[in-house]
Amino acid sequence: MHAIPVDQQNIIAILGIENLPQARKIQVLDKITTLVQKRLLVRIHQSLAGRFQERLGELLEAGDSETLSEFLEQHVPNLPELIEAETTEVKKELGQWSSSIT
Repeated sequence: MHAIPVDQQNIIAILGIENLPQARKIQVLDKITTLVQKRLLVRIHQSLAGRFQERLGELLEAGDSETLSEFLEQHVPNLPELIEAETTEVKKELGQWSSSIT
């Protein structure tokens, strides 16, 4: 039997929290989503030139998600790949952490 690649695994299964109450699973997933978003923003920020880094900061402070989306589409053409890479990295780290405590 072949192991399923981590990028194709469900975070709930990786953590082994299938039996938790639904509300608790949602809380865990919310925290993981926030973690991925923060790490993704750091990665995006580091990939931008100085003036675009400043603009990204301004957009994040303003909270205008439509303008932010347009900016990211224009200046981060590989955004889908970055999202996938960061999500996979977090899954790997969570899998390692989970297996170290079981």
